[in-house]
Amino acid sequence: MNYYRDCNCHTTTQQGQGKSNIMFSSSISIGDAIKAASQLKSELKIAQLDLEIGSSKNITSEEQILHTAANILRRDIHSLDLNNDYYPTPSECSLPLSIQSMPPNLTKFISCIGKLWADGGLRDLMVDSGVYAGCTVDQMLLGKQFNRSVRGLTLVYEALRSLWFASFFKWCEENDGIDAIPKDVWVMLSKCQAKFSDESESYKDELRELTILYSTHVLP
Repeated sequence: MNYYRDCNCHTTTQQGQGKSNIMFSSSISIGDAIKAASQLKSELKIAQLDLEIGSSKNITSEEQILHTAANILRRDIHSLDLNNDYYPTPSECSLPLSIQSMPPNLTKFISCIGKLWADGGLRDLMVDSGVYAGCTVDQMLLGKQFNRSVRGLTLVYEALRSLWFASFFKWCEENDGIDAIPKDVWVMLSKCQAKFSDESESYKDELRELTILYSTHVLP
């Protein structure tokens, strides 16, 4: 309607069941008015769609996105041609079955760790720390106390990682190797410390990169 804003359009509404009378000025034809109205309607429709898309982005949560993706996979997975010798069927990879099979698999993994490292100092380390009793550690390394096993092995990992860094700094002091270490190692170490202080879940990438830098530039 920008092209015809100088033209006048009068609408007179009748009372009752009669129709409204629309009278256009002589400078604009009915065809031009219909064309302008159609263009305005399409522009309003596009604006409304943009508004709906913008509002939907604001209210869409990550759970809704995952739920939508799961529905798409559930709907289309049967149409895929997969070799069952290498890939499980949809019924074999369902969520209830995964919930049932995951704890036994992790329990077997923990028991394997116990068989490999219990007599190599892992049991003594967990007992001498005073966190767990000896009989409890024996059960943990057999995979019979799942929650305690996961927590205990996590504590051992964190303690060994701290000792690893402590020995690294001690070696640097004894061998005057501070200046020989690239600046990138110290920058990444500061980033890891900041992530740990913020209790962020994204510190794993920084820790992995720091490990790569340490192995590349520091280890002989």
